Amino acid sequence: MNILTVNTGNEKLDEAYKRMQIHICTYDKVDEFMNYFRTITKDKKEDELLKWLLKVLFWEFKYGRVDKKHDFDLLLEKVGTAKKEQLEKWLKDNLEKVENV
Repeated sequence: MNILTVNTGNEKLDEAYKRMQIHICTYDKVDEFMNYFRTITKDKKEDELLKWLLKVLFWEFKYGRVDKKHDFDLLLEKVGTAKKEQLEKWLKDNLEKVENV
């Protein structure tokens, strides 16, 4: 799964992105990830890890998703017109159900 863009032009920051992506994809819940992160900070300088984490977050929020399409949009581009209309209707109907809950 590729959730983070890794092309900052900074070799160390790109490496931090790759590592963060591996760790995040390993866990399903934020609490599990936080517990893991706390265990690795015992061996490293916590300030150093926090600095790199903040750099990754800053870069991702500032630049990471500008030209990216959502996976659903990519799927709609690949299917035929009839299937596209069916998927768009399905998405709209399900979003309305969630909003009404």
